[in-house]
Amino acid sequence: MATIGEDARAGLERVVSMRIAFVARAWITRANVLFRGRGYTAAQRAHLYVLASKPKGLTQAELAAILRISEASLSRRIKLSIEEGLVSRHPFCGDGRANLIQLEPKGLDALNASDRVAREDRTRLLAGVTDEELAITAKVLKLLTDRIPQPPERSDA
Repeated sequence: MATIGEDARAGLERVVSMRIAFVARAWITRANVLFRGRGYTAAQRAHLYVLASKPKGLTQAELAAILRISEASLSRRIKLSIEEGLVSRHPFCGDGRANLIQLEPKGLDALNASDRVAREDRTRLLAGVTDEELAITAKVLKLLTDRIPQPPERSDA
């Protein structure tokens, strides 16, 4: 797998990086097709997952940082989710500019319903992969997630 000037490890690293990029795109595309009939995309579910693990809620800035997206991108998702009754926005004590975003029961119901579909799809895709292989994959992906810095905010300079 090595090319000119590339040792075996460098070749494997290149293959891994290319496969991660391919799988990421394919996984999101597949999820979007699965959920399109239910009226939302995989990206529209991501903030619901995070909020489900934080019952007291998060500020929009905290949520954007966890999701590694801009506050502007998240703002559009939050607005739609509020209109659908999936989340709510409340003034944050101590900072008049910040709002606390919380998951509503309807949002948890929607997340649970969509998660059944996602779980069935993951089971099909990961059939034959051992628990040990999944654990190693999860460990490597977490390491990469931690090492890849968040993209900087856009600069017009």
